[in-house]
Amino acid sequence: MITIEHPTAKVYSLYGHLSTRRHKITEGKVKKGQIIGYLADKDEDGSGDGYPDWGCHLHFAIRKGSRYDYPDDGDDRWMAGYTSVHPTELGWLDPTDFVKEHSQ
Repeated sequence: MITIEHPTAKVYSLYGHLSTRRHKITEGKVKKGQIIGYLADKDEDGSGDGYPDWGCHLHFAIRKGSRYDYPDDGDDRWMAGYTSVHPTELGWLDPTDFVKEHSQ
């Protein structure tokens, strides 16, 4: 999983199910158009081990603020997507709307 801070918009974006074996960004600034990673292969994304073959796919999400705004979510769960209330109540944004509003 990769998270990217977008300080001018005061949000973080999440990219899940990316390959751990192929090139991806580490720390530092990301430039517009830069490749940040590649989709995981079947053996990297949780397929098998009793789970169905999901096929290559991406989890993409945008959340207001930063991980420190959500201390109750824990270090590894602050960007988790399953919620007991509507996701917008927890700072999640509709990524389609966000991208449309911020594209140039």
